[in-house]
Amino acid sequence: QGDFGLVRGFVAPCHVDALRSQRSDEGHDRLVDVTITTCDPANPEFYIHADSADVFDERVVRVKNAVSWLNDVPILWLPAYTLDAEREATHFDFIPGYSSRHGAFALTAYTFPVAEEVDSTLHLDYRSKRGVGGGADLSWRDRTEGHYTGKAQAYYANDDKPYSSAATEERLRKEFVDIESERYRLKLNHFGVLSPVDTLYANAEYLSDARVVRDFFDDDYRISPEPDTRLSYAHNDIFYSAGLELNRQLNEDDFDSVNRQPEACFNVKRMHVGDTPLSYESQTLAGLLERNYGLLSESKNKEDYDTERIHTSHRIYYPTRHFDFLNVIPRIGYTGTFYGDSAESKTVNKVTQNVATNGVVTLTTNKVTEVSAAGADIRHLPELGVETSFKAFKVIHDAPTSLGKGLRHVVEPFSNLTYIPEPELRPSEIFQFDSYDQLDRRNDLLLGVRNKFQTRIIEEPGQRIWNYVDASIYAVLNYDPQEDEGEKSFSSLGYDLELRPTTGLLLDSKGEYDPDEGEVTRATTQAAFTTSDRTTFSIDHLYRADRINSAQLGYTLWPQARFSLEGYSRFELEDSEFEEQGLFATWETQCVGYGLGVKWIAGDDIAATDKNEDDDWQVWGTLWLTAMPKSMMQLGR
Repeated sequence: QGDFGLVRGFVAPCHVDALRSQRSDEGHDRLVDVTITTCDPANPEFYIHADSADVFDERVVRVKNAVSWLNDVPILWLPAYTLDAEREATHFDFIPGYSSRHGAFALTAYTFPVAEEVDSTLHLDYRSKRGVGGGADLSWRDRTEGHYTGKAQAYYANDDKPYSSAATEERLRKEFVDIESERYRLKLNHFGVLSPVDTLYANAEYLSDARVVRDFFDDDYRISPEPDTRLSYAHNDIFYSAGLELNRQLNEDDFDSVNRQPEACFNVKRMHVGDTPLSYESQTLAGLLERNYGLLSESKNKEDYDTERIHTSHRIYYPTRHFDFLNVIPRIGYTGTFYGDSAESKTVNKVTQNVATNGVVTLTTNKVTEVSAAGADIRHLPELGVETSFKAFKVIHDAPTSLGKGLRHVVEPFSNLTYIPEPELRPSEIFQFDSYDQLDRRNDLLLGVRNKFQTRIIEEPGQRIWNYVDASIYAVLNYDPQEDEGEKSFSSLGYDLELRPTTGLLLDSKGEYDPDEGEVTRATTQAAFTTSDRTTFSIDHLYRADRINSAQLGYTLWPQARFSLEGYSRFELEDSEFEEQGLFATWETQCVGYGLGVKWIAGDDIAATDKNEDDDWQVWGTLWLTAMPKSMMQLGR
């Protein structure tokens, strides 16, 4: 015990210097005029200076009246905080920036441990044009075995400007998008492995309005623009799989949904039947289904409907081999679907009354498709079919290649003949929920061929095959097309292409080509190149005839270096206009990391005024210490 002079110590990852120190009892030291830094203490780029600090057992540091300095500029003051070397790390994230739609903003988050495998994050955000928002997250995960993970989120914002302009408000209210100033989002998701063969997935989301995710959680909006609530249990055995799914749209007034309340499934995997050469597989679904049309749906004038449905499908295969190369697999099958109610549709004129703000009453007549129940019914779909395929190959050479040794060409022609007679219950007489309700008569032949160019990569203890090219092309020949139903005798040509010329370069493309129209009707293409230092360039293209023709360039430059860039650009090819661009640059010194982000988003088209909203510009910055874990928050719009 006593007063001591200058003291210097290290409490990982921090260097601690003090001009004076006192020890009052064992395990308790008082430091005066303290400097704490994760940098070189001789010349710190970032440091914290405090009037005093109490150190307990040489690991817990309680600091009072602390000022954080960056390059000799004060950036943060805290009256008190505690560092514990043995406690799980906490994170304080602060992102300042500016958005042309949100104004100047400051997003803050404080993450701290609640229990051994549970963390909590508190959010407090300010946007000068929108107001104050905040919330809390609770995250849990199995850090040892990875058997479960999940998160519960709640966010509230008192929005001063829920509509970006008066014209936008007028347009959206006509589209039944009503937004109040009190906006919120509640979300829960959980995934758990109950046993080696059992899993459980839960997801629930409820929104105050249809655009709150779009306005405040832009990253989530890209992945899931509509809320989804479901509970799924799956059991996956060697010979069979079973499951139960409960699905319900909580924001049913706004969004379309197919609610399963619940639906059970039982599938028998393809397996041999005793000692016979036959194989058998089946699929069975049973549940109560409900179709809901929200106000934001293009089909909002349709009536909701629901019914019980039991669907079962069984197939028996007889695999044979002929001439030592030709695989022929005849099959026989039956698919039956019971509906508690079949459908009867009719179009009627519906008159709605509208009252303007000046009291003028107007009547609007719309054509509405009404679907009514027509009683229980069963759809029977017996099936006959045969699959054929064979494989032929030729060794082009056995010399070394760019990745291995030898080059081989493999050709695999294949076909699939299917015959299903016309059922008494057609799709137009069935309540539509998913693809099972579209099943109908068939009399067609699938023809295709698959080509591969392969090399052998020699590895210890053996070798593996590398496909330079894996390309398939196929088409369907319809023997009995119904022209009045829009069917063709020869379907579109489908293709599936995968190129892997090197380990760092890939090209994938899938799509369909319509020979009658002489055009590609749909296509999805991705090309990516990765270097040895993990620098990556990628191009994605999505095309649907008369719907979308969009390309996106993404890149990550020098991710392992002190200076790195990450960005993307999305371009609409049909209009020859950019839709969105983003760039995030990071620079790490010896102990401090700096980040600067810029994002541009094109304004939405406003049909009511035939003008565009102003584009949204965003700029933000981040700061972190390289000696501590980095947990920068995602930035929403």
